[in-house]
Amino acid sequence: MTFKDECYSLLGEYGGNWKTCIYDSTDIIFNLKDNNNHELMSTKPNKLITGKFYLMKYEYIKDKYFEEKYMEQKNVPSLKIWCPVFVLGFKESDKVVQRYMKNKKLIMYAINLDYLPYRYRILFFDTVFNMNFDRIEKNKDLHFVKKDNVLNEWPLKVSALKLYNLLKNNGSFEYSLTAYDPDKIDKFTYGMPELYSISTTIAQRLMFLDCKLINKKNIIETLKESETTQEREKLKSILEALEKILNTLDQEEKGLYKKLRQLENYFEIV
Repeated sequence: MTFKDECYSLLGEYGGNWKTCIYDSTDIIFNLKDNNNHELMSTKPNKLITGKFYLMKYEYIKDKYFEEKYMEQKNVPSLKIWCPVFVLGFKESDKVVQRYMKNKKLIMYAINLDYLPYRYRILFFDTVFNMNFDRIEKNKDLHFVKKDNVLNEWPLKVSALKLYNLLKNNGSFEYSLTAYDPDKIDKFTYGMPELYSISTTIAQRLMFLDCKLINKKNIIETLKESETTQEREKLKSILEALEKILNTLDQEEKGLYKKLRQLENYFEIV
């Protein structure tokens, strides 16, 4: 059975109801996060490597207004967004490396799954999994025979350039490839980041994960804690735009995902 077949088999357990599968999968993934399961575990910075799936809480310092306003304060208001990503590499100057290295300023390049329609995600990663059949089988053996955990899984062999071209030439979804500053992963600089490795053995669930559902709650909480009128107005506009996207959850039009990217850029998330 191919990865695509496994994903649609999972969908079949919900009678083909995408919305129910998406909501349930999102709950399951975040419950696993809270319970540190062997297939989804908290990850240290030195375990952030190319070819693996991660769930991370990315913390964003807003715009220049906030940077200047809170320059002298220790705690700067920020919006924290959960991002499901597949890491393609790290860049230091003009050199691409495979692993995050402490004491070096690197940019992480990753595909944000939230920017890809669900059906497209399945087809895209079906291609990736087909190219890594041996490693997928080794990871299954690692979990269910050797009783090991996701931190010791084999990463998938990937070429950032090939996957970029695959996204670009098949629907123009190259915008889903995003540059991240690892230091902005919540608590990353303290060595205990809100960063979680996700096993290839539960990647089927990941194809139906929708972090927008969780991020909506985070925006509402940030809005409640906001003390300035300008900040509240900006957060309200973001929340209203996100609500429109969530209300069209069943419509897998590419424009919706581009709007999500634009929405996050509006708040200078990446």
